[in-house]
Amino acid sequence: MKSDKFFTKNTIIAITVLVTLIIAVLGGAYYLRVRNRISDEKAQAILESLLPASEEINEIIWGDGLPVAKDAMGKLESVTGAQYRPVDKDCEYKSVKELKKAISKVYSPRFVETDINKIMFDGDGDVLVGRYRDGKNGLETNIMNEGYEAVGKTYIDPASAKVTGAEFAEVYLTVEDVYEDGSRKERQITIVKTSDGWRLDTPTY
Repeated sequence: MKSDKFFTKNTIIAITVLVTLIIAVLGGAYYLRVRNRISDEKAQAILESLLPASEEINEIIWGDGLPVAKDAMGKLESVTGAQYRPVDKDCEYKSVKELKKAISKVYSPRFVETDINKIMFDGDGDVLVGRYRDGKNGLETNIMNEGYEAVGKTYIDPASAKVTGAEFAEVYLTVEDVYEDGSRKERQITIVKTSDGWRLDTPTY
């Protein structure tokens, strides 16, 4: 009888310890998943710091792009592929390295690696050709890439940001795009906490 009682007592202790460990593990995992969740006010402040710079970067990546040197040759109608011309010497960006540095202050490393680098510099090895490259006389732009007209036609109202969730380093927001006629439309964007601060993980144009 004593051994039965001892076994029962030890079993209860073991089960209690196991349940406690499971709760601790699950609690720790949950904490890691949501620890970067922030308030709406914090999200709004983050967007207020990132959006002005993103508007310039958006134009460089998806919009009109950097200005071409005034004395550069125009488009050759006989050429249908990429045609690179020097960027205007008065432009603040003189190299691919400088462009990448500016982009890294706005967009997340993941978004840069999976999307922006292909559009801006690397191409996809098939149809897509990089928009910029380092040439013999400095930074060059592909004049065949005229960008999207929609870029710059709307802006995100940072005051409209609301946090809808968090997943490890990612925080999900709903924001309102404001159009030229004053109308608004809600959409979702993601920001990411990096070692260098918060960065946008989705386009903002």
